[in-house]
Amino acid sequence: MPETPWLLRFPLRSPTLPPAPHTTAYLVGDKDLLVVDPGTPDEGELGRLLTLVAALRARGRRLVGIFLTHHHFDHASGAPFLQAALGVPILAHAATAERVARQLGITVSQAVSEGELLPLGPMGAGGSGGLRALH
Repeated sequence: MPETPWLLRFPLRSPTLPPAPHTTAYLVGDKDLLVVDPGTPDEGELGRLLTLVAALRARGRRLVGIFLTHHHFDHASGAPFLQAALGVPILAHAATAERVARQLGITVSQAVSEGELLPLGPMGAGGSGGLRALH
């Protein structure tokens, strides 16, 4: 998958289903970034992600939140650690928020509605574009 400046892949060693040893987190956005699915409880792996976030910050970009696509441990378990380290909100669809709270003890700060347009990634003339949330 080719990388673009507004979409970065970041594999994290995680307790996922064999034979895969990693879950891929994504950093999405132009100037403002969301980290999507930081699914590892391993603080060393999350430290590598924090190092990348610091390097991006040094280039004028900033992490504005953590987005969870679904409730699986190997996609959501790093969110509380990153939230504590970075002081950013955790975002998810309301159904995902309910499941991560019940199953993983993770509190979602902001619900994202079906079809909501997040102003991240390439933006066209007049502010069109971004990342559309589909549950």
